[in-house]
Amino acid sequence: MKTILTLLFGLYLLPARAADLYANTAIIRDLDGYTNVRATPTRQGQILLRLRENQVFFFDPEEYEQHQEWITVWVAPDRFNTQPVGDAADASYHTQGYVHRSRLQTLLSLPAYRGPEFRIRYELVPFRAAAHTVDRSQGWVEIKDVPYAWGVDGHMPRTEIRAVRATVQGQAVPVPRRLLAGLFEAPQPTDVFRRGNTFFVVQQNGDGAGGYTLVWVFTKAGLQQRLVGNFT
Repeated sequence: MKTILTLLFGLYLLPARAADLYANTAIIRDLDGYTNVRATPTRQGQILLRLRENQVFFFDPEEYEQHQEWITVWVAPDRFNTQPVGDAADASYHTQGYVHRSRLQTLLSLPAYRGPEFRIRYELVPFRAAAHTVDRSQGWVEIKDVPYAWGVDGHMPRTEIRAVRATVQGQAVPVPRRLLAGLFEAPQPTDVFRRGNTFFVVQQNGDGAGGYTLVWVFTKAGLQQRLVGNFT
């Protein structure tokens, strides 16, 4: 399995470091508006689910770089990754299957965007243990009042996201507070990609074993998706 997820901003090429981090998130490229995810890497394989246009998912970058015909993908079970993920975001939480490489478009291949039609900024605040349920009884830090503590690996977070302020074409787009729970050690988002009227915000947060990818997908109609994960 791999490491994945994202946030976006810019009309310029990303540096090599960012490219490496974001190299395993993708959307589909299909004139039908959907692509089948199959249980085996053949056109006769059982259809597990359908990926829709502009739906972000994880894929195996090594298989893609090796120009394999079928690429392993991991698809989250809901639009906002709101289910508790236990000890890690692994294959038991995401649906694993295969997509033909001709139907896969990496987020990195989309035009980077930095313009007035889309804006995003976090309200970042210091982490306050007193505002959370924190357990240190096992010799490490566990934060019990969030579905999963992203960005840390047994230590106390330094920062958390209190609010996300986003606008599309001058219209404010709300981001529910419940989608921010457990998103620690996140800097301000800077990397944004655009496809038509959809904006993809891609971010790599935390470091080491606590690192994770975070992706937000926005249109003028509202927040369309949140994808978060750490595949190793």
